[in-house]
Amino acid sequence: MGGHAQPVSCLCISGPWLFSADFGGTIKVWSLAQGSLAQTLEKAHSDARVPAITHLLVCDSHLVSAALDGRLKVWTPVEGGAGAGAVVAETPAFVWPELEAVQQGKRGGRGAPPPLAGILAVQGVTDPEGKALLAVSFNGEKCVRLFEWPTFNDRGTFAEVVNARGMAAIGQFFVAGDERGKIKVWRYKAAAQSRAADASVGAF
Repeated sequence: MGGHAQPVSCLCISGPWLFSADFGGTIKVWSLAQGSLAQTLEKAHSDARVPAITHLLVCDSHLVSAALDGRLKVWTPVEGGAGAGAVVAETPAFVWPELEAVQQGKRGGRGAPPPLAGILAVQGVTDPEGKALLAVSFNGEKCVRLFEWPTFNDRGTFAEVVNARGMAAIGQFFVAGDERGKIKVWRYKAAAQSRAADASVGAF
C-alpha cells in the first residue's frame, strides 16, 4: 500500500481523498474509492529538526498543512486529479511566513514572538461577517492567533490559552483546550459591533 515510514500525525478527508501526514514531514494522498495510494509528497515539511506535520485541512479546495517547522503551506489541486498523475501540485503555491518576513525576523500577528515557533494546531473559523479565518496555535504561546484566509492578514488573538492542541468552532463560538487541562469558550460580537471576539465566556 505504500504506507508511511514515520508515525502518522494527522488525517483529513475531502471528497474522494484521504490526506495523511507523518512525523517526518511527508504527506500522502489516498483514493477512498479505490483504497489505494494516489500520491506522495516527500518531505513536504523538512525545515526543522522535528518536521512533524501537526495538522491538515482543506480550504477552498486547497490543502493546507501545518508543522513543527513553524510553517503553513498551501497546496493547489491538480486539474483532473489522480488521472493527471497527481491530486495536488508537487510544490506549495504559498508558504507562510514568507521568506522575506523570516529574514527580517517578522512573522506577523500582534505582539509576534520570534519567527517559526512550531505550529501545534489549526482550526478553520468563520467570523460574524462570513469571512474565513484560520485559528493557529504556536508552541510556547499563551494565545491562539487568527489570520484571514487566504491573505493571512492578522485578525488578532484569543488570549489566555497555553499551547492549545485541541480547537473547535461552530456558529459564533470558538473553543480551545490547552496543556493545563483548561477548556475556554469565546463568543464573537455581532458584526455591527466589532470584528473582534468577546472575552472568554467560559472556562473549565
